[in-house]
Amino acid sequence: MNTVSSATGFSGFQLHLGTSPRLILPIVKEPMDEVESPVQFMEQLTGDVGSAMDNLLEAKVTQAHHTNKHCTDAFPYWVGDLVWLSSKN
Repeated sequence: MNTVSSATGFSGFQLHLGTSPRLILPIVKEPMDEVESPVQFMEQLTGDVGSAMDNLLEAKVTQAHHTNKHCTDAFPYWVGDLVWLSSKN
């Protein structure tokens, strides 16, 4: 519920509701903070979603880079080569 994704940098709860949940309820009631306006809330939420999208794009590029390290342009088979085929599926 409150696990921060390594790809986005945010928890799903935070991206959905705009704040992280409290895991343990406070024993002593804390004084009320200033209530932010709906405009401020939406600006914060929009910024968080934008940051998450940027982080996802960065993770995608990094994953593609590491995956492509193992790819090669050399084709291992030539016309006339004998190969084994699996009929498992």
